[in-house]
Amino acid sequence: MEITWGQASDIGRVRKSNQDFLFADGHVFVVADGMGGANGGEVASRLAVEGFVSRAASANDVQALKSAVSGANEDVFREGQAHAELAGMGTTLVAAVVTEEADALRVLVVNVGDSRGYVLHEADLTQITEDHSWVGELIRAGKLSRQEAEVSASRHVLTRVVGVAGDVEPDLWELRPNPGDKILLCSDGITNELADPEIGSVLMSGADAKSTAEALVHRAVEAGGLDNASAVVIDFGPAQAGAPPMPLSMARTGVPVPRTMVPPAPVMMTVQSAPMRGPDLHQIPQPLARSSFTKAGTVLRVVGFLAALAFVVGIGVYGITNYVRGSYFVGVSNNQVAIYQGRPGGLLWFSPHLVTVKSLRLSDLPSAYWGELRSGVAEPSFAAATKYISNLESQVKQFSQSGSGTTSSTTTTTTGAG
Repeated sequence: MEITWGQASDIGRVRKSNQDFLFADGHVFVVADGMGGANGGEVASRLAVEGFVSRAASANDVQALKSAVSGANEDVFREGQAHAELAGMGTTLVAAVVTEEADALRVLVVNVGDSRGYVLHEADLTQITEDHSWVGELIRAGKLSRQEAEVSASRHVLTRVVGVAGDVEPDLWELRPNPGDKILLCSDGITNELADPEIGSVLMSGADAKSTAEALVHRAVEAGGLDNASAVVIDFGPAQAGAPPMPLSMARTGVPVPRTMVPPAPVMMTVQSAPMRGPDLHQIPQPLARSSFTKAGTVLRVVGFLAALAFVVGIGVYGITNYVRGSYFVGVSNNQVAIYQGRPGGLLWFSPHLVTVKSLRLSDLPSAYWGELRSGVAEPSFAAATKYISNLESQVKQFSQSGSGTTSSTTTTTTGAG
């Protein structure tokens, strides 16, 4: 059976760079859709494809293909760990490896993420792969319809990606193509813009593989082009004239089923660090509608602002309180020299607090001290305030011991000043 193939990719109308990476050589076919800050998505998709192709070139069984995916995952993960600007980068990956066995072709398909693989057989388009996405899991759990998934704000949340963790588990499928069949590998830039019936009509157009891939990408860009759009088409030649219809043989890991897919093993997900498998998927919350996200975002912003404001006010109150409680001053209480806690005149809502009253009277002191004591003499601590009063008492004591003339002169001066 002769095969031909073609590929096409476009940056789209919104993205600033094309993070998709393609490969096709007649034996190995790959589409990867990268994600990550800066140029992380471009690096991730390129490394994943290069790592996969180098290992899958000689792969002819499921285990070898699985090892190729694991090796590609390690390449991307290691690079992300080595460079801070690439941390967390990852990529989807869907690939097909065509091998010949007993004069018949066998196609092994592998996928991680939501880049898809399709097969067109007898004018019937079937999705080979399962989307490893949040809404994909909800659909398979019966919690979300396909129509709801198409408009869900969470449809881009992936549950499996190459390169984000140290290991990843791919899904693997085996097909036995017939003459006239076509296989499509594509990124979600195609499937987010085009419904399956439109994809099928393009594949059935009769154009060659390259023109078909280009037509799919062109239509996706014209339909919106919100993401990079990429497609690889594998054409297994024209159907044999007069040949009876043949059932599509497709299986997961080698178990053949006619014209349908074997459901993949339940997908391991992590929600709040709790491992969950198929039966527990009902615990995953339903994705919010876009309007709910808007309302939730507004509420979160208001709550966040109020929390930040409360934090700042709290820090301010705490600082002022500590400042006031750590401050003392020497003042006057009923003509007695006293020590107060706080700031002279008070600060904001903190009024001075009387700590102790000394026996020293204001009238015993020279008049030069009266004004500043009535205003309050600030000291850095209670000990410093006490020492200040001790110095005043020492001065009064010295005046008293200097003799009556001096005392009388001092008293007269004080009275005259008064």
